[in-house]
Amino acid sequence: MLTFKLKKGDWFILILIFGLLLLSTIYPIKRYFQKDQELIAVIRQENRIVETIRLDKVKESYEFTLFYGKDSEFYNIIEVEPNRIRVKEANCREQIDVRVGWLSKNGDLAVCLPHRLIIEIKGQEALEVDIITR
Repeated sequence: MLTFKLKKGDWFILILIFGLLLLSTIYPIKRYFQKDQELIAVIRQENRIVETIRLDKVKESYEFTLFYGKDSEFYNIIEVEPNRIRVKEANCREQIDVRVGWLSKNGDLAVCLPHRLIIEIKGQEALEVDIITR
């Protein structure tokens, strides 16, 4: 019969591995049981706040239209659903704000420069890091 006797270094490595496994399970469990965070969509046009929407309080989907220009010839159709918002349609040439898609996380941003429109998501949680460059 083979028997193994663990040395001090073996115990250290074993405890380190179990500690890392424990830490890697704590974060997903914490996120699962975490209360819904406060998500606020701040809609600005010409650097003025036009609308502030608590996305975590939205129960049903709805749309509204923002107009811009002398004769209101420019428009952006904003679609709001529970916990997310997007620019559904716009009559700007580039359509960058439409192609951004749904905004649902703290720090998400959609910008329409021709119509001077900015939609930004703000929340209580710290911003998530997308990428780090050096």
